Amino acid sequence: MTSTGDAQIIYALVSRGSDVLAEHTERTGNFEQVTRKLLQRIPAEDKIMSYVYPKEKYVFHYMVKDGITYLCMADEDFG
Repeated sequence: MTSTGDAQIIYALVSRGSDVLAEHTERTGNFEQVTRKLLQRIPAEDKIMSYVYPKEKYVFHYMVKDGITYLCMADEDFG
């Protein structure tokens, strides 16, 4: 776990449905696998939601707008 001063957005992506259009991270990990599973569960309607991934202490935030999903993964401390 990181201190609040070190907390940050770890991974981000933009997709249309489950088709990833762009993604970025500067860390190594299974982010692609986890986010691909999460993308399959995100409904297509316009919505803003967050999920906590307690096993690894991460929080996923996403927004769907006009069929485009914007998703980021942050340290739990970052929120």
